[in-house]
Amino acid sequence: FIKVCSGVLKGEDVLYNPNSDAEEKPGKLYVMCGNKPTEVSELFAGDIGAVAKLSNTATGDTLATKNTQIMYPKTDYPVPYTYSSHSPPYGKIRCRW
Repeated sequence: FIKVCSGVLKGEDVLYNPNSDAEEKPGKLYVMCGNKPTEVSELFAGDIGAVAKLSNTATGDTLATKNTQIMYPKTDYPVPYTYSSHSPPYGKIRCRW
């Protein structure tokens, strides 16, 4: 998923990823309606959409144009205080189909 923070994003735009120093072309843009993607031609500021096949982009990366390189800070995720694992109460559970 992608959130457009400013401007307009079109499918034919070339975006720059400052984290990997690479250019990306989004291709098709989608807006999700439940679990069904709907193809759109452009996304406006504030829209949340979906983009497929970005090869040099990871979660949390900022995409901008080469002329105006904007870099948003990375999101810090908290470390959980406790860890636990669960196992079945009576050993292995067998499923008979």
